[in-house]
This record gives sequence, structure tokens and C-alpha cells, in this order.
Amino acid sequence: MTATTKRAWKLQDFVAHSSNVNCLAIGQQSGRVLATGGDDRKVNIWAVGKPNNILSLTGHTSPVECVRFDPSEEIVMAGSRSGSLKLWNLNEQKIIRTLTGHKSEVKCLDVHPYGDFVASGSLDTNIKVWDVRRKGCIFTYRGHTDSVNCLRISPDGRWVMSCSNDCTVRLWDMTAGKVLNVFKGHVGPVNWVEFHPNEFLMTSGSSDRTVKFWDLENFNLVSSTEPDARSVACVKFHPEGTPLFGGGEDSLKLYSWEPSVCLDAVPVGWMKVSDMAISKEQLIGASFYQTNVAVWVVDLTKLRPFNGEKVPSQAHLAVDKETKRSLSGSGRRSFAQEKPTSPPPSPEKGSHENAEPPYQDPAEGEEIFMSKTRLQRTPPKVYDPFPPPPEDPIEIQVLKKPSIQRPKTTSTTTRTSKSHQSEETTGGEVKKSTLIPENRDKPAGLDIEEFLPKPRQRQQQQPDQKSSRLTDESALRKMKQGHEAMISVLATRYNHLRTIRSSWSASDVREAVSVAVRIDDDSAVVDLLEILCLKNSFWNLEVCCILLPRLLVLIQAKFDNYVLMACKVVKLILTNFSEVIKSNVGADSVGSVDINKEERIRKCRTCHAHLTSIQEAVNDRHSSVKAGKLGSFLRDLKVAFTLLD
Repeated sequence: MTATTKRAWKLQDFVAHSSNVNCLAIGQQSGRVLATGGDDRKVNIWAVGKPNNILSLTGHTSPVECVRFDPSEEIVMAGSRSGSLKLWNLNEQKIIRTLTGHKSEVKCLDVHPYGDFVASGSLDTNIKVWDVRRKGCIFTYRGHTDSVNCLRISPDGRWVMSCSNDCTVRLWDMTAGKVLNVFKGHVGPVNWVEFHPNEFLMTSGSSDRTVKFWDLENFNLVSSTEPDARSVACVKFHPEGTPLFGGGEDSLKLYSWEPSVCLDAVPVGWMKVSDMAISKEQLIGASFYQTNVAVWVVDLTKLRPFNGEKVPSQAHLAVDKETKRSLSGSGRRSFAQEKPTSPPPSPEKGSHENAEPPYQDPAEGEEIFMSKTRLQRTPPKVYDPFPPPPEDPIEIQVLKKPSIQRPKTTSTTTRTSKSHQSEETTGGEVKKSTLIPENRDKPAGLDIEEFLPKPRQRQQQQPDQKSSRLTDESALRKMKQGHEAMISVLATRYNHLRTIRSSWSASDVREAVSVAVRIDDDSAVVDLLEILCLKNSFWNLEVCCILLPRLLVLIQAKFDNYVLMACKVVKLILTNFSEVIKSNVGADSVGSVDINKEERIRKCRTCHAHLTSIQEAVNDRHSSVKAGKLGSFLRDLKVAFTLLD
């Protein structure tokens, strides 16, 4: 039996909550435990690879927005939409602490490596550091001007690194409670930050599609990757320090930073990865969509630099495994791996700067920092790598027969007309395919035979042809057939997007949307919708009135990625504007007394009429497409339409 060639595969896909999943976290120590939080206000604990949950933890009174394991994976903490934090002891299966103080939903969490301290970031733009044992807030860090997306405590427990939608990364001194530096360089929201496990180095991944590396000694930018095709959702260093893994939408890339080089890339169908862990030479990644969670596995032994292929010369690749100190020639310092002699300060009611530790006796600090309970495993649990699935029989057949087998043709044989290119013959019946899948292995609407040499039989029937042998020039001409048409299509799309962008820059969102609709290019409209979905502030009733007729067209499109985007936008409109539309659609006209109200009533009635048409189209589409990702989208959209009832 031959060895598998798969580099990445889906391990499992399961329903994690009764309502939408909002967050998840993988245990970083083992990579074998998963926590999920959802709108049902529960935190569910799963063994990776198993279909049923281990625990279901309750206590929050609002949807759970973020979860995180402690380093030992014995405690899980969760932040809610109301701004509260709860910590559960997994051994005792009970809440051990509830912390309140944030004014809005908690977006991210991290745990101090040596003691019972937790850091949390919130939509209220603040960061709080909590003393769990003393039930109080040590510091509140203020400085970000938008939601805090991610934060991390340094391996030595001295610093806190945070990133935000305000496009900045901030480094805080945990003891002094003040900002040390503000890293500016990203031009989009920063989604993730991570400390290097050994060196004074950190990295940040952003919606501007780049990953940047920062030196923590001189606070300079070390390097930056080239812009990717999609935003960077998650980044993680290898435990030995190199390389860096960057998780984007449907891909995983491996980077070095001195110099900045993409070492390898592998397509992974996880859409937008939410967390990653490394275990047994495998990377475990997890993502969620609506009520489902998908877990993917990437075999690192088949990726550079782990597969033995040469990589660009880098001094920082060498790490002393005993001391965990870099052997590079960069001169960059390493994080202290020993526990500090004095703990961070405890809650203070006064100023947050120059706070003195409240512990007079060092033994008391030792008692606070050392956990009194630890799960004892005898013998220690040993995990085997996840086995890859068997090879796809189709892929094996392609490997055995790389040549293309053509059916025998005669002089009277004609090529299939363009109008019948989407027909498939099965069992003597002709079945029309009305939907072109998003993930396909060949272009849609193109006849591959047009790019291949004609069969020899056809060439022999031409008496005036001197030779049936295909020359290099002829082969190139055949291969280039259709390329000019494709380039023309892409150039047109590019020009349309430039026009939309110039309208946005010169005027406002409404004008850009109007231009996109007038251009009558579905691909350009879908590209614009992806941008509009990033911020709710882009939306108002006037924008909805302009877009809804076009969304009806996209719902009926033959490309499923167009339909998926249309479903996403319609659901967003229903979520944000259904109450306004319902309250105004039946309101009486007020004449000329209140012009603004009259205009609002008119817009609401227009939106309601378009949404009614879209609802009928969704019902018709769902009657023919009920399975797969698109079927799930349509089903959820039908439920969302109940908001208008």
C-alpha cells in the first residue's frame, strides 16, 4: 500500500451548538481538546476527533463571545456579550470565578504563564488584567480607539500585546500598567498577534492581507510579507521558533522573516480559521460557521522546511533546545524561561502606575502563583497523530493514467454547442446543471478539447496537410486559444473595480454602490459586497434600496459563490433593518409635516417589496438545492425572513 500524498484533510465536521457558534479555542498543550461558545450561552468541551462533547458548561446569561484554555488545560474561561468573564475548573466541572467590569462584549482572553492572572480585551476598546484569586481588576489599559481583537501575554509574563480594529498593535508593561510602544504599519484591522516562543520578536496578521514581524528590543519592523489574496485570520509560531504559520481564508502559509519568504503554501478548506495548535508534527486548525465546527489537519512533514527541502539561509533557524535561547547572529535577546522572583501587583484602587506588590511575605506570593490542584495522569497520556483519510480513487486513477483519453471521432462529429455545455448524460438521460460550484477543478464554460491537439484521425482526413505531427508553434497556438478572451474579462473586471473605488473615494458609499449596480457586472458587485460586509456602518436604508434589486438577481445566479454572498448580505439586512422596516411599512403617511419620516417610510416600503420578492426566490431556490453549503445558507435565510413577520 502506497503512502498517502495528502497534505491537509478535514478531520471532522459537527454541530457544536443549538444556535450559532461565536468562538472556539484549541488546547495548546495537547492539541486534542476543543472549547466552543455560542449564542445558546453554553461552553461545550470536545475531544478533537470525537463526535460527542465531553462537557457542557453553563452560567453565562448572554451569548459567549470568546473562550480560552489555561496552559495546563485544566481551566477554561469564557467572555460573554454582556462583558462578564467566567472560569470553570474542568476537573470539578464548576464555576470557580466570575469577573465583571467590561462595558461591552469580551472579544479575547489570555492567561498569565506563571500565576492566576487573566487579561481580557473588549469591544469597549479597553484591556483589563485580573487577579483571579483576589477577584479583582489589577489594571485597565486604555489607548485603543476601536474593538480589541486579540491579546497575548509574553512568555516571561512581563508584557501584554494587543491588536485592534484601529489598525495598531500596542505593547503594555504588565507591572507598570502603561503602554511601551504603539506599532503602526498595518492599513487594515489587525486580527491576531503572537509572541515568538524564545526571541524578543512578535508578529501580527491583518485584514490588509499582510503578516508583519516586529523587534521587541528596538520596536522596529523586521519584515513584512507580500499582500496575500485574502486577509490573515490567525498566526502561530512553531514551538521551536520557526517557521511562522499564517492561516488565511482557505489556505495555510509558512513564513520566514529574515528574510521574509513564503516557504510553502497548502490549500485548506477551513474558510476562516479561528485557532491553530501543533501536535505530533501536525497542525490542527478549527473554524466555525453558524452551528457547525470543522476541524482540519495539516501534515507538517510534507511541508517545507520539515520535508527536508532547502530553504533560504536564515540564522534564526537555529535554537538551543535545552536553554531555549536563540543561536542566531541577530543578537536578539530571549525571553526568560524561569519564574520571576516577584509576582505582578494585585488590585489597586488608586493609580495604575508605579503600583507596589501587596505581598509582604514572598511565601504568600509563591502560594498565590502556584496552583494547588493539578490533574495527575499516570501514566501520562500519549497521543498518536491523526491518520489521513484514504486516497481519493479518482486521484489514484489520474496518477496511473496521466494521458487524456479522447473518444473516437468521425468527420461528422460536431462539438457540443455552447448552450449545451452544462448538460450531463447519466443512464441515458440528459440532466441540466443549473449551478456551477464554487470549488471546481476546471474552468466553467470552457471546452478543454479546444486547448488540445486534434485527434490524428481528423488530421489524416486533410489531404493537403503535409504532416500530421504537431509542431511546437502549433501547440503554443492551441494552448493560447481563449487566453485573450480571459485576459479581456479580467481587465474589464479590474476597470470596473477601479471605477467603483474612485466613486467611493470621491463621494460616499451610496454613490459607489449606485455605480456598481449601473455597471451591471455581477463579479464587481460581489467584490463590493465583500467589503460592505466588513462594517455595519456602511449600511443604511438608502444603500439597501439600491442593492436589493441586484441581490434578487444574484440569488438566481448560476454561480454558487454569487448566491452565497447574496444570502449573506440579505441576512445582514434582515438582522439590522427588519425592526425598522416592520415599524414603518404600515405607518400612515404624514404628508409634508415631517419630510424625514415620509422619506423613511418610502424607503422601508421599497425595501419590504424587494425583500418579499427575494423571499420567494429563496424559497424556489431552496426547493431545488437542499444539500451542502448552499443549502445550509438558504435554509438559514428562510429562517431569517421570519424577522419580517
